[in-house]
Amino acid sequence: NGTYSFTTPAADVTVSATFALQPVSVNYLDENGVQHTVDALPLLGGDATTLAAGSYVVNSDISYTGTVCLVGSGDVKLILADDHTMNVGTSENRIEYGIKTYNNDQTLTIYGQSTGNHMGILSIYTSHYCIYPLALTINGGHVIANADGNYATALRTTYQTITINGGTVEATATGTGA
Repeated sequence: NGTYSFTTPAADVTVSATFALQPVSVNYLDENGVQHTVDALPLLGGDATTLAAGSYVVNSDISYTGTVCLVGSGDVKLILADDHTMNVGTSENRIEYGIKTYNNDQTLTIYGQSTGNHMGILSIYTSHYCIYPLALTINGGHVIANADGNYATALRTTYQTITINGGTVEATATGTGA
């Protein structure tokens, strides 16, 4: 049940624990607007993180102050739950890279849960690349990609395509492209 108790000696004691995230069942809309259910790991935010192939859900408001790196091989599925926001960098504190591939072998697919005013939000502010996977598909959610720098690019892939099937996208860049 996740509750543990223990008795400590009278001297100073250091205790550390590692908690494994448990998948949660979450609904999302596919590229045709059809609802599906999948078990996804919730994201927690923090400094920087790595995401291997699999499904992840933003089911609370979270922020990253470092790069979200896609690792391994395969598709990372990011589900933006209604009424929640995932921030990667801020307009005041931009990071160099937002979400990027580690070895050019990871794709990113972004999903939402609805199409109205309650869509989940992915907000990325960088000085270089906002989203840079092998291939990018946006099927839903509200994606804000804002890159401000000499070679800034909001949405870019290594050698594949960018496909937008749904949701809303605001991509702005002062450098080589939107």
